[in-house]
Amino acid sequence: MSTQPDNARQTARFQFDAAEYRASLETARAGLSEAPDDIELLVIAGRAGIECDDEGAVEHLRRASELAPGE
Repeated sequence: MSTQPDNARQTARFQFDAAEYRASLETARAGLSEAPDDIELLVIAGRAGIECDDEGAVEHLRRASELAPGE
């Protein structure tokens, strides 16, 4: 069974790859509301946020690096 964060990851990746950065950011944030420490969602939110000049982008990437410092 697929969960909301799983769906958010897949959808946000697809949107990012299609250069739909604002939609990708919003989808990733929706997934993060249920899984705030999901590293992949944090990275997607950060990357998409950079593309659309969102002020929270760096914070998402900083949090991802704190959770997975060796990656």
